[in-house]
Amino acid sequence: MDETFSKKLDGLTDAEAFVPSPGNNHSVAEVVSHVIEWRNEIIRRLSEDSAERRLTEDIGNNWMPLDQLQQIGWQQLYADLKESQQRLISLLESKDDNFLDEPLADTEFNKEYFVAGILHHDVYHLGQIGLILKWVK
Repeated sequence: MDETFSKKLDGLTDAEAFVPSPGNNHSVAEVVSHVIEWRNEIIRRLSEDSAERRLTEDIGNNWMPLDQLQQIGWQQLYADLKESQQRLISLLESKDDNFLDEPLADTEFNKEYFVAGILHHDVYHLGQIGLILKWVK
């Protein structure tokens, strides 16, 4: 499989990005925003920035309302997605392999568990975006 966010999202229009999928499900923009929020949360946790709030399924911008996302705009959301990827890569590149073995504060898991988790999260939502786009287009 060689699917990427760029392959799915490059050239996507505002109209396509904000169309909710059938059955009152999420739009591409909503899924992208959700991915950004969770990437940012993992970056905060890996950076041990405890001053920041913790994102949960019920707290924070886990799923922002479509009207708020439309105010942000598709181009900004897509830029934020790319930026979150670069921040995560930069953070991990600045660490040695032992970093991943360290426990993550306030959890019973090591940092590798959370890095693997965010990768799985991205892949899941990349597939979801693919399904939404089949309907939109």
